[in-house]
Amino acid sequence: MSKIKNVIEGLTILAKYDPAGNKAKVEAYNNKLYACPDLSKNAVSEEDIAKLEELGWDWSMHGCCWRILT
Repeated sequence: MSKIKNVIEGLTILAKYDPAGNKAKVEAYNNKLYACPDLSKNAVSEEDIAKLEELGWDWSMHGCCWRILT
């Protein structure tokens, strides 16, 4: 189970990549929260990737989204 601060901090990082907030999607499915900012993993900075992974987020190749266990 994730801590709420890890979820919020991860979503805050990903929101930087969609400042207008009109492309990103968030879904909950099978005990996971998926955040899909409509970009590839390579579009996220290495620093942000490291922080997301530290917070418990990982990249889903299947969904092309970042996800965290809830």
